[in-house]
Amino acid sequence: MPKKTVTIDVDENLLVVASNEISELLYEYDSELMSADEDGDNRDIEEKRDALKQAIKLSIN
Repeated sequence: MPKKTVTIDVDENLLVVASNEISELLYEYDSELMSADEDGDNRDIEEKRDALKQAIKLSIN
């Protein structure tokens, strides 16, 4: 099945607000992961942190 490209016009201010909100949520989640790490719950924490860092970079750009 061929891929299709969709173009959507979005207000730039709305995009900035959404990006900021996503970044804030990701930072909060990272803080929760750090707390879990301190409690000795190490399940995939480094992998999750790396994924969060990448997501934050993408949302800022």
